[in-house]
Formats: sequence, C-alpha cells, structure tokens
Amino acid sequence: MSMMNFLKSRSLVVGVLAAALLGLASPAYAQVGAVRGKVVDEKGTPVPDADVVFTFVGEIRVRHTGKTDKNGQFTRAGLNASGGLWTITVTKGPLTGTMRNIDVPLQAVKTLEDIVLMPAEGASTTLGAPDPAATAEYQKQMAELKQLSADIDTAFGAKDYDTAIGKLNEVLGKNASCTACYLKLGDAYLKKEKASDAETAYKKAVEIDPALAEGYEALVVLYNQQKRYDEATKTSAKVAELRAATGGGVADATSLYNQGVLLWNQGKIAESRVQFEKAIKAKPDLAEAYYYIGMAIINEGKDMAAAGKMLQEYVRLAPQGPHAAEANAMIPDLK
Repeated sequence: MSMMNFLKSRSLVVGVLAAALLGLASPAYAQVGAVRGKVVDEKGTPVPDADVVFTFVGEIRVRHTGKTDKNGQFTRAGLNASGGLWTITVTKGPLTGTMRNIDVPLQAVKTLEDIVLMPAEGASTTLGAPDPAATAEYQKQMAELKQLSADIDTAFGAKDYDTAIGKLNEVLGKNASCTACYLKLGDAYLKKEKASDAETAYKKAVEIDPALAEGYEALVVLYNQQKRYDEATKTSAKVAELRAATGGGVADATSLYNQGVLLWNQGKIAESRVQFEKAIKAKPDLAEAYYYIGMAIINEGKDMAAAGKMLQEYVRLAPQGPHAAEANAMIPDLK
C-alpha cells in the first residue's frame, strides 16, 4: 500500500528526468574554455567594480555574471567553447561597453581586447570572429547525444534495461557530470533488481550535485523497499530540507507525505499523522494524506467523527482512488 504511493511519487520524478535526458544539450556537455579581459574608460583608465555579463548565443542560451577587480580586470572560466558565440556586456553607472561574437578557445584562456566604457548613447560594439569549424563540431556532438537519448528512451520502453544501461554509460563517458544520467542508470538497475548498483548510481548523482532533491528521493524509495527505515527517514528529511530551500522556506508537500509514509511503515502512527497534516497544509488537495490521517485517528480510537470527515475528504478528492472502496465502506460507521 504505502510502497505504491512511494512509487507513484517516484514515477513523477522519472518522467521529469526522461524529459531532461532528451535535453542533455547543456553547458555541462559542451567543451569549455575561458576568457580574460580588461575594462577601461575613454581615457584608458581601468574601471573597477563594473558589472560584467557573459551571454552565450547558440542552440542553447547561457548567462553568467561577474565584476571587474580593482584593476578593471576580469577572468571567466567554464565558457562554452563550441556551438555558438559569446557576448560580453559591461556596465558601470551610466557607462556601458559591449564585445560581441567572441569565439572561446577549447580548454584555454583567451585574452580579449580592452572593453571601453562610454555613455550609453555613444557606446561602441567590438566584434569578434566566429569559428565555423567549432560550430559544426558542436552540432555533430549534439546530434550524437540526442540519438543516444532517444535510444535510451526506446530501451526503457521495451524494458531492455541492459541496453539502456549500456547507452547511459556511453553518455556518461562523454559527460561524467550528468546527474540525470546517473538517476536513469539507478532506475535501470532497480528494474533489474540490482539494488546495490542502483544505490551507487543515485549516490553518484547527489555527490555531483548535493542539492539534487530528486536523487535523495530515489534513495528514499530504495531504502524503503529494503526496509532500511532509519536511512530512509534521514534521507527524506534531507529532501524536505532541499525542497524548503527552493520553496521560500515551505517544505514540499510530497516530501512531507513521504516522511509520513515512512513513519507509518515503522508503526509510528502518531508521528506519521503529524507529517500528513503538514502535507495537506502545504497542499490541501493531497488526497492520500487525508486517508492516512483518518486511519491514524481510527488507530487512536478517539474522535471517530473526525476520522470520518478525513475519509470523506479523501473520497471527494479521489473518488476512484486505491482506498476509495474501503473508505466508503467505513464512513457510515464513523460517527
């Protein structure tokens, strides 16, 4: 019962990841380089503390920001070295300056001409030179990656997890920091009932990105399946912490619900009810949480009318839900 709810939550995550995998044409995959430069005014005097914006224009759009140091200089690494060109825009008060069509060298640092700041109405633009060969190579890489992504989706659809694992490892050979790939890899291993390999893949994803809530959610499902409840509870709390950090301090309803299920599975009914109540406060239409609250109240043997109201709300929100028949059968006796 509770495992199905966990898997339902997990299936949403997998769907998102499948979409992300189709969009792996990302800065992490592209080859990178760096630029350094200097910002001066019309008299050639260095301009410190100027705002610098780096914009990549190609198949994807990327934007970075920075500032000049006390000598008017800036350095930026990790810039796409193929598939498009960069524009650098610098501003300081009413002054601005722009350099366009910058071709960043692969795994190297390019020194740019000085960017001159002028009043906006008289500002000039410096043009760099595009590199057609680099653009063509990037297009080739992206085409290969998209084909691999399609092959992975096809393999999952056919339940050919061995092929999916092979293709995912091929992608990871090109981009070792692909967290979506590690999550999909973990899913494939889980389908093959290789829990240890799945755990290793999921842990690699969160090692690369410690703020990847989806990775911790995958581990929660795995730990719950293995009845490693202490680890599942601890990891679920981490998910809630991450969701709250990106939600203005409000914990994610699904994370709270999952924590409730974990506690329920351990027989900690009163504690689980607290989490379910938090979940519906965050998401008032979370039907399953109402069912568990009702069952928790019944377990207490006290306010049966309150339990009935919870089950009625569950049925209202999920008339075809997995517990609808059970809830409808109990409601008349809960008064």
